[in-house]
Amino acid sequence: MSEVFISYSRKDRQWVEILGEFLRKHNISFWSDTDRIVPGLIWREELESSLNKSQVVIVLISPEYLASEFVTNFELPLISEKAKKDEIKLLLVIVSPLSKLDNHNLLNKYKLVNLITEPLSTLQKTKQEGVFLELLKEINSYPLHQKIQDIDKEEQTIESADKYSTALNAAITKIGGNVESLNILGGTNIFFEAEAALAKKDGK
Repeated sequence: MSEVFISYSRKDRQWVEILGEFLRKHNISFWSDTDRIVPGLIWREELESSLNKSQVVIVLISPEYLASEFVTNFELPLISEKAKKDEIKLLLVIVSPLSKLDNHNLLNKYKLVNLITEPLSTLQKTKQEGVFLELLKEINSYPLHQKIQDIDKEEQTIESADKYSTALNAAITKIGGNVESLNILGGTNIFFEAEAALAKKDGK
């Protein structure tokens, strides 16, 4: 499946390592800047490029994450914009307790994998594992969701083509063209028929 992008605060790096180990165990390819950005590379460009290649984004939420200027001014706007366009599936994981001051509109708009009142740092390992399994379920459900969307788009394209074909056939008939057995998706080229009909009408 497509790569997963992990967004996090540097102070929550331990959770990236724990989550990364879980994802690798389940053969999920993921990206985080803990081990992918090499020295000398323009890391903002690398981060943005990796985000653009991902279909699922996991955000590890903590007070430090929400307080980060880089996150709020650069990373989250990119993520939010892609989520609004339905280009990614956005999953939020609460890793440490939040205060009322940490409330962010992101928390009200997108999928929370665990409850705000049950951050990972307060859970026993068995319950943490349960959160990760729920996360895995959400990740694996996305390709099916995307496939359904692609099928819907394909059906809409075919329907539009059929409507266009019908309208064009009617126009050719009106000017005396032959539209027998024409189909915009196959058979005789309808545009050649239209050109021939117009030429005949003009006496060329």
